[in-house]
Amino acid sequence: GVMNSRKKLTVRVFDSRFPKSSGIEFDEILYTGFPLKKEFPSKALPGVSSSNERVYDRQIRVFGREGQRQMEMLRIGIVGVGGMGSVLIEILARMGVRYFSLIDHDIADWTNLNRFTGMYENDVQKKRPKVRIAKRLVKKINPLAKVSNIETEVYSNRAVSALKQTDIIFLCTD
Repeated sequence: GVMNSRKKLTVRVFDSRFPKSSGIEFDEILYTGFPLKKEFPSKALPGVSSSNERVYDRQIRVFGREGQRQMEMLRIGIVGVGGMGSVLIEILARMGVRYFSLIDHDIADWTNLNRFTGMYENDVQKKRPKVRIAKRLVKKINPLAKVSNIETEVYSNRAVSALKQTDIIFLCTD
């Protein structure tokens, strides 16, 4: 039978090969039926806390715990953080990506307000750099994320150097 004791699932094995079994811990258990439910009662995978397992439950069901850990370790470079770039940044941050290099030389403009996720009139009035607005968006979603703002053209030495250190580069320019 399965027992839930102090958030650890164990099973008593009634088999002659396992005399006096004290139980075997499971890393995960899947409850069948509706709704399908998965629990991770024992050790969390390094880098994926049990609270993150709740947040990323749907992804873990598809990619597994190791897949989620890999997602969290990706180093992403995004060139152009305006309309398309800001939407991509939000999605990746919500998926658990923790490392971003954001490259854009532009500042907030009135024409950006209708398509830049996380931009407000105040940003336009203060002529805030787009990468700073994008960093704010990431940090609101995941305060532990590491975001490198590069307020230059993509062909600058600083931008090229940062992009060389990423796993994936997204080009989101006009």
